[in-house]
Amino acid sequence: MPTEVKRGRFLVIEGGDGVGKTTQVAAVAAALSAVGKSIRATREPGGTELGEQLRALLASDHEIDPIAEALVLLAARAQHCAQVIRPALARGEWVLSDRFEGSFFAYQGYGRGISLADLETLNNFAAGGVRPDLTILLSSQVVGGHRELDGSDRFEGMGEDFQARVEAGYFVLAERHGWEVVDSRGSRSEVTERILAAIERRLGIEE
Repeated sequence: MPTEVKRGRFLVIEGGDGVGKTTQVAAVAAALSAVGKSIRATREPGGTELGEQLRALLASDHEIDPIAEALVLLAARAQHCAQVIRPALARGEWVLSDRFEGSFFAYQGYGRGISLADLETLNNFAAGGVRPDLTILLSSQVVGGHRELDGSDRFEGMGEDFQARVEAGYFVLAERHGWEVVDSRGSRSEVTERILAAIERRLGIEE
């Protein structure tokens, strides 16, 4: 009789631009792999061929209406969940994503001002029931930091007021949904250890 495969875990690292998410996804993935976890590292928007094409579209200088922007992100998420996340979890892998629904609500909801109720309905439809087991918010604002913006992408170019709304939105979401908030300041290894401690505390790492 075949052994039943235990469902994997879905972890997400969230935070504003430039806070170190991509670096930490790679570092945490390596650390979890070292203790025997089968890891699938991915990102949003992206993670699939279609998702990467949509990411490039969003990064372009095309003028995109906020609602159209949200729908593009949701199309990328639907493909990501169907093609990557759901199958990986079914195989027992741990999926570690650089952004997921938290960024969607922070940027499109708190930043852009789109109704959170509408975004939640659309997100549930696109994700098809896929939800993170744990979301970790990286922020230098944990004990009062300040992140410099260089205007290098669509959202950073929207200015400090927009970024302040997004940052505030992240903390509202973290409190509402029970995310782990991790201070992003310090060396890469220090931040990685904080994240791993949060994962161990909430989900356990060792079998």
